[in-house]
Parts: sequence; C-alpha cells; structure tokens
Amino acid sequence: MCKNMVTPVPVADTQNPRHGAGPTKPTTMTREEAEAGAPATIRPAGPQARKEPDEDAQLAGGLAAAVSKLAAMATEPGRLTCFHSKCVPPMSVVAYMARLHQYFGCSSTCYVLALVYVDRLVKRCPDIVISPLCCHRLLFASVVVAAKFHDDLFYSNAHYSKVGGVRVAELNGMELRLMNLLGWQLQVSPEEYETYSKLCKVAARGVPPLPARCVL
Repeated sequence: MCKNMVTPVPVADTQNPRHGAGPTKPTTMTREEAEAGAPATIRPAGPQARKEPDEDAQLAGGLAAAVSKLAAMATEPGRLTCFHSKCVPPMSVVAYMARLHQYFGCSSTCYVLALVYVDRLVKRCPDIVISPLCCHRLLFASVVVAAKFHDDLFYSNAHYSKVGGVRVAELNGMELRLMNLLGWQLQVSPEEYETYSKLCKVAARGVPPLPARCVL
C-alpha cells in the first residue's frame, strides 16, 4: 500500500527542534522559538522578504510543474532510493506542492533553490531517475533543505513531517541523503538563481493558482 498523506497539523512543535542551517548562517532558530521570544541574532531580511505573494505562489507552482514534467519524462525506473514510494501517490505533484506552500511558511527563494538542487541531483547522479514514484518525496526533501539552508526561521522536522505525510525518521534520512548526493553543495550564485527563477516562472504558466498560506 502507498503511505497515506496525513492531514496537515498547523501546531507548534517544540520537541527536538532542528537548528541546522547552511554553513554561512551564524545563528538560526526555529519559528516556534522565535514566537516564544527566544533570543537570536537574525540577519536582515533578504530580497525574498520583498517579493509579492503572487510571485511566491508562482515560484512554488513552477517548481511543482517542473518536477512533475521531469517525472512524466521518465522512461526507466532508475536506482531505488529513500525517496521512492511503494506505489505512485494518489495526490498530484502540484496538489502536494500546494499543501507544502500552505503550511511550510518558507520564503519564496526556497522554491527556486529546491529546483536548483533537483537539477544538480539529476546531473550528479544520472542513475537516479526522477519518476512518479519518487518525485513527491524528492520535492519535499528539497524544499526542507532549502528552507533550512536559506531562511533564518524554520520549523522543526516534526512539523515538516506532519505537513509532508512522512515519519520524522524518514524525513531525517531523506534530508541527509539529499545533501550527501549533492556533495553538500547548497550555495547558489546570483546568476544561477536568476536562471532558475525564470525557469520556475515559465514552468508555472498554466498551473492553477495555489491556495494562500496559513498563518501558523
């Protein structure tokens, strides 16, 4: 049987919050800690804070459409990975992305970074095929890694796992595996970001508007 997607639970989870982030981050904290008033040194908001909500949803939709297209082009199963499900999930990639967009609360920049990571994975590991069996979980893991690397505030893996419909242990494994496959190369140059941002926007054409984010 396929693993069922659990209903998103927008609650603050304070059990073992993750503090991991990219190597350039001097201090990070989870969103729950920020709301609780925990002290932290927060960098000034980057350009992502000035993006319009419509662009945010557009980038998220474009990411989903691009990954969905890659999966549709698969002609062989490729190597089995921790991102593979036992059978194709009943939820479409775009619908799954809409759910992540609603409850992740990450910056729009993360959607572009996630697309960069997926493309890097394909180029670095040609034996891994983006297929309908692995595209959902790979998309999920890529956005989680991007949020932790780029954003100053992020949720714990317990929260992300509830949103994504996987167990915490599974998410921990997928996150670590993805970073290993990427060679821990998570930095993206401004030129590369601009290129993939445009790709996201082009891919988003024809994608139905994503639902608004929930305020958690």
